[in-house]
This record gives sequence, structure tokens and C-alpha cells, in this order.
Amino acid sequence: MAKWPRGKLVVGVMGCLLRKAILKVVCVGAAFACATNAHAQSVTIDVQGTLAAACELNIPTTSYNNLNITAAGSQVIPFSVDCNAPFAYALVSANGGLLNAAGLANVVPGSMQFTGNIPYKVTTNFTTDIGTFGDVSLDAATLSAANASPCIAATYSSTCPFAHSGSGAAAQGQSASITINWQQNTGAPLVAGTYSDTLTLTVRVRT
Repeated sequence: MAKWPRGKLVVGVMGCLLRKAILKVVCVGAAFACATNAHAQSVTIDVQGTLAAACELNIPTTSYNNLNITAAGSQVIPFSVDCNAPFAYALVSANGGLLNAAGLANVVPGSMQFTGNIPYKVTTNFTTDIGTFGDVSLDAATLSAANASPCIAATYSSTCPFAHSGSGAAAQGQSASITINWQQNTGAPLVAGTYSDTLTLTVRVRT
């Protein structure tokens, strides 16, 4: 988890430089008391520090185990984002839907097949210091690693399919959320068992 430098060293250096400049002026004044005004000198001191661009995520809960998949429903996953520069995100679904952990079991081929996959859609929302952004109704089946690769490469690519912050940078602890929505199954009957998926969220500086 990235941490931002606090810049304490820069403040310390500034204090040291100012103190030395004052002592120098006192010494010159003692040696040339009669000509202080006529021979006054000015010194320009440049002080500079660099803060790296960084993003940080805080997700209170990363496991949701009680989804009611027998009817249409939704689940909101709240979290917060800290970014000190314009940023982007990517989302990857491990299964492309809510998949039956035991696998699909069709003993006899035919029209009355069971199914072991529940499709769902994802809506994302991020808050920045200039507004909000996100994507609506992303099909989980499209959230592959290949789809996200332009977004999470070492250098961000404009071909990233997800929305980004534009020129905005999230302030400290800005709210964000992922909402998943699924419909009641009206097709082939579902195989008994546990249905699950793993979503991987990446937030990165957009450089």
C-alpha cells in the first residue's frame, strides 16, 4: 500500500538555511558597522521538494457471503480512495459471473439442461475534488484480465475501456463504490450449490 512522503526533511532544510543566513548577516554587520546600509547584500535561496504521485484504497469489507441469488438483487460495496494526482481504475472478474463452485453437472444432454452461472452487471462510482465519474452496467462477462491490461500496464494507455478522473484528483478519503446487480433466473434451472466470483479492483495514477 503506497504511502505519501510527508516532506518533513524539506522543512528541516529550510530552517537550517535561514538560520545560517541570519548568522552571516550579523557577522558582516559587526565588521562593517559604518557601511551597513551602503553595502547591504541580498541572497536568494531556493528550496524545493518532490512528492511522488500515489493512490491508496481502503475497503472495509472484502467478502460478501449472503447474496440472495434466488431473486433479483443487488449488493453495494463501499470503499474510499486517496489519490494525489489524476487517476484511473480497472476491474477484473475471475469467473465472468457468479459461478457454481462445484461446476456444471448435466448428466443427460438435451433441452432441459441445468446451468451453473448467474450473469451480473457492475456499476462503479468514484468521487474526486471536481465531481464524480464511473461506469454503468458493465457486464461481468467482459471484465477479463485482457480487457483491463491497458489500464494497469506500467504506462497507462488511452485504450483503457474504463472511465477515469480526467483532470481531477481524489482528495483524502473520498467515497467510492461498486454495485453488482443480478436478475432472477428465468432460463435453465440452476444447479444446487454455492455461486461466487472474485472481483479485483485496481486504482492507479494516470500517467
